[in-house]
Amino acid sequence: MAIQVNVGGINDVPEIIRKFVTENNGVFSFDDEKAFQVLKNERESAKNARNELSPRKALGLTTEQVKAYQGLSKTPEELAELMAKAAVPAPKPNVKNSTEYLELKQELDAMKDFKQKWEAAEAENLKNKRNGLVRKLIGDFSDEYDKDLFSGFVESSGLMERFSLNDTKDGLNPVENQLPAEFLKTFADKYHFKKASVPGNAPDGNTPMNTGANAAFETAKKNGDVSGLINNAPEIKD
Repeated sequence: MAIQVNVGGINDVPEIIRKFVTENNGVFSFDDEKAFQVLKNERESAKNARNELSPRKALGLTTEQVKAYQGLSKTPEELAELMAKAAVPAPKPNVKNSTEYLELKQELDAMKDFKQKWEAAEAENLKNKRNGLVRKLIGDFSDEYDKDLFSGFVESSGLMERFSLNDTKDGLNPVENQLPAEFLKTFADKYHFKKASVPGNAPDGNTPMNTGANAAFETAKKNGDVSGLINNAPEIKD
């Protein structure tokens, strides 16, 4: 239906509706049916555009991102599938099967083996150093002691294990609240590691044999029998 518009000329009609206004013998009429159809068509186009954009919105893509993917020659469905796959983290590779890992493990195993051997050698060196310090203390005894016999007993009986190096590894720690030399001398005196003799330089075999509780120990000591000393050694109290 046409609606008459009271204007002086076409230029007086607002530009937004000018295309819907016609002139007939100086009379201007507004075609509302034509305007309504245009408005309806525009709304339909907007609806179609929104429908086309919905997959993009579902993916969270911006207009710029959509333009960037247009050159891939992919359909929206294909793009959606690619995006979905990209969102799934790729499985982590098993590094234990890689050459780099196996080579590194080989190097670490070699270093571990070297470390164990070094520690064992270091422990043996410290043990030898401790033993050497104990032997020196026994060697410093006066000649009235049977130093060789006592040294063999200390090393074979396990008595050596009572000694330990100090923190600076240049000396021995005290043993049973005694200095190492004092402990050794007390032990040697207690178990008669002095050389046996009788007045007048009696020949071998004239030395009286001990018949007490430590007879076997004393006999082994007299005979220089380290195994006998160990087997018959008195109980060493802690």
